[in-house]
Amino acid sequence: MKANPPLVTAIMAAYNGERYIEQALGSILRQAHRPLEVMVVDDGSTDGTADCVRRFPEVRYVFQQNRGPAAARNQALSMSSGDLVTFLDQDDEWTVDKLERQVPFMLEHPEVDCSFAWQRVTLEEEIRNDVPAPLKDYLRKNGPLQAGFLPGTLMARRSLFDRVGVFDESFLNTSDAEWFFRCKDAGAKMAVLPDILLLKRFHANNHCYQTELSQRDTLRFVRESIVRGRRAHERDHRD
Repeated sequence: MKANPPLVTAIMAAYNGERYIEQALGSILRQAHRPLEVMVVDDGSTDGTADCVRRFPEVRYVFQQNRGPAAARNQALSMSSGDLVTFLDQDDEWTVDKLERQVPFMLEHPEVDCSFAWQRVTLEEEIRNDVPAPLKDYLRKNGPLQAGFLPGTLMARRSLFDRVGVFDESFLNTSDAEWFFRCKDAGAKMAVLPDILLLKRFHANNHCYQTELSQRDTLRFVRESIVRGRRAHERDHRD
C-alpha cells in the first residue's frame, strides 16, 4: 500500500511586497505536490500586500507588528504543521517542479535533515545599467547560477527545528545564515540537489546583498559558531 504524501509547509515572510508577491505565491501554488500548506506572515506592511495575498483564498495570511523576518518566519513555524518546511522570499519564484524534485528526495533519504538546490539570479531592468557595487561584487564572485546555502531552495524536516531551534530574532538581516551555522555545528545532515529550483530576483528595493549591518551580524554568528566548536572539542577531549 502506497504511503500518503507528506504535508509540506511553505512559509513567506512579507513586508511591503505588493510589487512581486503575487508572482511569488503563484509559483508556490503552481506546484503539483499536495497536500500543501501556504502561510504568509505580514511583518507590518503599509502598502497593498494584504490585498494581494487575499486574492489567494488557499493561502493563510497573518499580520503582525513589524519585528523582522526572523520573527515572521518563527510565527509561521509555530502556526503550521507540515513535516517538511520550505521558504520563499516575497520577490523570488520557485521553478514549477521545485516540490516535485525535492519531496521525493527527502523521502528517499530519511537520513538527510535538510536539502538545498541551485538558483538562477536575474536582475530587474531598473538596476541592469547601474548595478550597486556590493551586488556587482557578489555576482562577480558567484555568477548567475549558484548553489549552497540558499534559503529559497531550503527544505527542512520540522524535526530539525525541534532539534536546533528556530531563527534567532536578534539577527535582523542574517537570521537564516545564523540558523544554517547552528545546524552545521549540531551535525545536521545536508544535501544539495543538482537542479535549479529557485529564480532569485535582484531589484532596487531588496536587500539581498551585504550591508554594513549584515556584515556585523555575519561576524557575530561566525564567532558564535567558533565558540560552539571549541566547546564541543573540549567536551570530546574530556570524555
